[in-house]
Amino acid sequence: MESANLYKMKKILFSFFILMTVQLYAQEIPLATEEMLEYVADNSEEEDFSDQEERFLQWIKHPVNLNSEEANELEAAGLISALQLHYLKLHRATFGDLVDVYELQAIPGWDELTFDKIRNFIVCVSSEKKSFKKMLRGGEHQLIWRVSTTFEKAKGYQSINGEPPVYAGSRERVLIRYRFNFKKDLQWHFLAEKDPGEKLWKGSGLDFMSAHFRYTPNKFIKKIIVGDYTVNLGNSLIHWQGYSVGGDVIGLKPQGETIRAYSGAGEYLFHRGVAATLEKKKWQLHLFASYRKLDANLQVDSNFRYVTSIQTGGLHRSGLEVEDKGVLKQTSAGFSLQRKWKKFFTTVNVLEQRFSLPLIPQDAVYNTFALRGQKVSAQSFDFTYYGNHYQLFGEVGVINQSYGYTLGSMISVSSLSDIGFRFRHLSKSFSGKDNNTFSKSSNGNNETGLMCLLQIRTHKRISINASFDVFKFPYFRFRVNGPSHGFEHRVTVNYKPNKQFEGYALFAYATREQNDSDSDEFIPMVRVNKSARYRVHLQWKLYNSFLLRTRMESKSYTSNDGLPEHGVMIYADARYLPMGKSYKISARAQYFNTSTSTRIYAYENDLHPGNTIPQVNGKGVRMYITGSYKVKKNLSVSFKIARTIYADRAQISSGNEMISSPHKTQAGLQMQLQL
Repeated sequence: MESANLYKMKKILFSFFILMTVQLYAQEIPLATEEMLEYVADNSEEEDFSDQEERFLQWIKHPVNLNSEEANELEAAGLISALQLHYLKLHRATFGDLVDVYELQAIPGWDELTFDKIRNFIVCVSSEKKSFKKMLRGGEHQLIWRVSTTFEKAKGYQSINGEPPVYAGSRERVLIRYRFNFKKDLQWHFLAEKDPGEKLWKGSGLDFMSAHFRYTPNKFIKKIIVGDYTVNLGNSLIHWQGYSVGGDVIGLKPQGETIRAYSGAGEYLFHRGVAATLEKKKWQLHLFASYRKLDANLQVDSNFRYVTSIQTGGLHRSGLEVEDKGVLKQTSAGFSLQRKWKKFFTTVNVLEQRFSLPLIPQDAVYNTFALRGQKVSAQSFDFTYYGNHYQLFGEVGVINQSYGYTLGSMISVSSLSDIGFRFRHLSKSFSGKDNNTFSKSSNGNNETGLMCLLQIRTHKRISINASFDVFKFPYFRFRVNGPSHGFEHRVTVNYKPNKQFEGYALFAYATREQNDSDSDEFIPMVRVNKSARYRVHLQWKLYNSFLLRTRMESKSYTSNDGLPEHGVMIYADARYLPMGKSYKISARAQYFNTSTSTRIYAYENDLHPGNTIPQVNGKGVRMYITGSYKVKKNLSVSFKIARTIYADRAQISSGNEMISSPHKTQAGLQMQLQL
């Protein structure tokens, strides 16, 4: 039966390769950025990328002006390093504003590969401040309505034995987004969204609603935000709500604006309230205050109410999930004060948080040093020093009287190579779920580690990025009954000989220690798990309308019982944008054969504009086609149809998400109005 299904899938796959065509958008998210986002998804399943993707899509329409402070956003997104940004500012201070973007290639520390990566996102124009009225008249209005669904009905939506379904809502995911934007000076945003299984309408609106207003009044008040925003303090030691790119010298030091308006659909990593950035000569002050409700696991014991954990998924489908919604109230306030010298920057960061109910984690050994109580009091001091060809940075912080520190450096050894390192030490009680993007510990505590990075540009079209990270955990952790250690290393070779071809090869190897799952002992022994990954990604641009892409990836995992697991994934894309036409179309054919331990994440196009990074797990094929059509000058419609067929199972997933068939079909439709 399995061989018959596999033959059928291969036949479908072959036909799909023959017929498929895919869109080539005029300007795309860089290939290196796709790889960075996949890396984050593989290491943090709770990560939401919608806010990050929205930033790139906005830059396509409104490029970053290199002759203004907007250039800082390139570093914040991980597209350039802190040293490259420093050299850019020195060049502007010495020679004046840039006349053309190609002038970047004459700046020390900049190379052709970096330039190609950001070229579609940058401009060089003179900065002109306009009045509020002119901003209102000259800004853009954007309205997006999006709906998607899965055709196969999961168990949670079915009535069993006359009982009502576990999920209260329908299978559709609905998103409504409205945005007004005038460059980077004035914007407001509103988003309403419901996940599959949630009720379409609940009294005040959809299940999740988010909004913000952002304005730049003058040179002294650089930014005012009312509504939802993110806060990134220091070097991510005590509080960080951005994402960590990792993988090369750029990712050694977390990048991110201290305060940034939030426009994503994720329901956890943001603040809600008021924030502002003030700047006077060499001083910069960021202030913020927030009040919001968090989902949490509520417990009642003899009239004593407390929570055992904070929920981050944002799902409110079943009765139990709805009971956890908004039960914990969080009040936050803080500031970040920075003093600038010519080559030296120092910052003091303060964060105070209060919860309406005490946090008492589940009684377990690995929770001995977890965050407890009703408050988080965090302070840190960080610094950055720029030498002629190097950068030093560090931070020391305290969270509820427990300490942690980090120290690092990035060095331009020559015009062809950069090296960097970062040491970290986080004490056993240095707890905080929203900090330490560079940490291998999910709770950001109980860890000592050293990361080393190397970047070599052997040729103007070839670069090699290598990283090595060694770490240890002195105390118990989840599923680890004792001290443990591990290491990870990655090597990526990027090759771009011309504008038509681009590709990279990646190798990654990691070891982690974990309890022996097959042990009969009361306290299982801790053993080593090993994983290795190989990837080759190639893409060709044919003429001005076609883009072909292919990827081959394999992953192996050896568990602590010594039994190896192997996974493989192959896909091919074709993208088509006919010149002078109002439509775009794209498709992918993908084959995979993986296990849970060797699951693989692959970046794919979604309803335009948008992207997703799903994982493949099992044996089968996945195919999708997506496209858009411009009905009028300001109105466009997008669609996506995806189907995953499994050969190794008769049902998909488990629990309330179980689908009683070997296939899963998803479809989505979007309308976008631009005024």
